[in-house]
Amino acid sequence: MSKSDIGERSAYDLMELLAEGEISPVMAGAILTALRIKGESAEEVRGFANAMRALATPIEIESEEKTIDIVGTGGDGSNSFNLSTGTALLSAATGLKVVKHG
Repeated sequence: MSKSDIGERSAYDLMELLAEGEISPVMAGAILTALRIKGESAEEVRGFANAMRALATPIEIESEEKTIDIVGTGGDGSNSFNLSTGTALLSAATGLKVVKHG
């Protein structure tokens, strides 16, 4: 198997196709497994991240108050304790505006 990188632009395009459901689950699994075995390059990670940012739905916050963003990574299968929900509740209890997702 060739261990050549796919580059930033190809990674961006691949992420768009994955997010839009244009690649079958079996093919997506094969591609992502191959990338993981090869090891992701900085350019590939940058391409994936830029595509995800472009695909994300922006949240409009109509307030001058500081707002914090807390993301949970639940469902990772590690059976770890959920800290993000408690952190969000505790932060909100102090008066901070909190946006939680994930």
